[in-house]
Amino acid sequence: MKKVFTQNLYDIRCEWGPNGAKAVSPDSDVVIIVDILSFTTSIDLITSQGGIAFPYQWRSDTVYDYAKTVNAEVANPQNANGYSLSPMTLERIPSKSRFVLPSPNGSYVTTLTGGKTTIAGSIRNCRAVADKAMRLGKRISIIPCGERWHHEDDLPLRPCLEDQIGAGSIIQYLTGSLSPEAKASLAVYKGAADNLFDHITSCSSGREKNDKGKNRDVFLASSINSSSTVPILLDAAYQAA
Repeated sequence: MKKVFTQNLYDIRCEWGPNGAKAVSPDSDVVIIVDILSFTTSIDLITSQGGIAFPYQWRSDTVYDYAKTVNAEVANPQNANGYSLSPMTLERIPSKSRFVLPSPNGSYVTTLTGGKTTIAGSIRNCRAVADKAMRLGKRISIIPCGERWHHEDDLPLRPCLEDQIGAGSIIQYLTGSLSPEAKASLAVYKGAADNLFDHITSCSSGREKNDKGKNRDVFLASSINSSSTVPILLDAAYQAA
């Protein structure tokens, strides 16, 4: 990876998806993963209720075996209790719940931060995440994960509005020099800040959620600073700091 792609001239960096995480993580003190529809929103809901969440690869035949080894249940459409990656299924969970949370974007990008301090950031906890990140280091990278076209792992990244808004919501609270990429995400956030729910529900990902009857997910994802929880990756699981 060429050094120019590390954004190392700046304190606050922002880059898209898996390759972005590979590019900027090595020279970072803290990496913030942003995947608001739905991974990092769901991580916030789980950890803010005292639970922990193990990210895991998407569509893996080994997910149930892994869940047994960590004494957790898999949050997916086959879950007997109705828990899945959809945030609205996780609004009320038992305290100290343990979930394995497969995700095609946020979970995968989590594995690419090279052991750096990794935080799950969202619009819900943007201020708390920024404050914690600044206490942990100066060089902070934000990774809007994006989506995959048609949700196929081998198809190209689809940069998505909601994750860029989510990245910008965190960047607004960070101090230090901003890379041009970070400034761009901040500008996108400011352009949507007057009505986050409306902007996100009307973008492509929001409309997809609405078509599936999951507009509640968008409401939860766009509820700015509704949470003060900071989920940090410790021992392969996101848990409240």
